[in-house]
Amino acid sequence: MGAAVAAAVVAIQVAAPLTQRGDLFIVADYFLAMAHRLVADAPYPFAWTPGWVYAVGSLTPLIPAGSVLALVAGHPARRAGARTAICTMVVGSCLILGYVAAAVYSTWVWWNGVLL
Repeated sequence: MGAAVAAAVVAIQVAAPLTQRGDLFIVADYFLAMAHRLVADAPYPFAWTPGWVYAVGSLTPLIPAGSVLALVAGHPARRAGARTAICTMVVGSCLILGYVAAAVYSTWVWWNGVLL
């Protein structure tokens, strides 16, 4: 279930810019929206970012939560010999690695609040 939630959020975050005719590489904006939603004092560029980015970016914390849930739940099931557990753990691992890569990318792009 966790991997399905995380994968659904990633699908929404990839599909949203395509439906809005926006830039596909707005990963950094999703992380800014997530940070602003979690900590209200965190800066967020409301002036030049469309409103839908804030709404979609607020779903970003569900990616690591769902991925970790998939890994934690899949480990005992893998020991029992369930093949679906291996697929779930692989998907969860890929999603958490992608999340970390996106976090590093957005930190690099928005270092000190300035677009590099």
